[in-house]
Amino acid sequence: MTEREQLSWLLIGLAMFDWGVTGVLAWAARQVREAALNERAQVSFVLSAAATLVAIIAASQLELFGFVLPAGFGYGLLVIAVIAISVPQVMWIVSLLIGRFR
Repeated sequence: MTEREQLSWLLIGLAMFDWGVTGVLAWAARQVREAALNERAQVSFVLSAAATLVAIIAASQLELFGFVLPAGFGYGLLVIAVIAISVPQVMWIVSLLIGRFR
């Protein structure tokens, strides 16, 4: 297995792990009803979605089940993933500006 294939499998595995953690955080947030935990569960969802986009690119590199992204599509997914990773920062600055942390 080449280094690229190993890295692709690692990225796919990390995305799956992310969704597992997101599920646990979401379940805990519903049980505990803590605002900070609820916020972390929401952010975890956004980050897991971004990790999934990266995992799709990785799967395409492996050509799993004959799956290959069209030219340029992988770059578009990467752009969307990076934007999604920035979403929590936007949520937090907006919350600060509207006085939610006071």
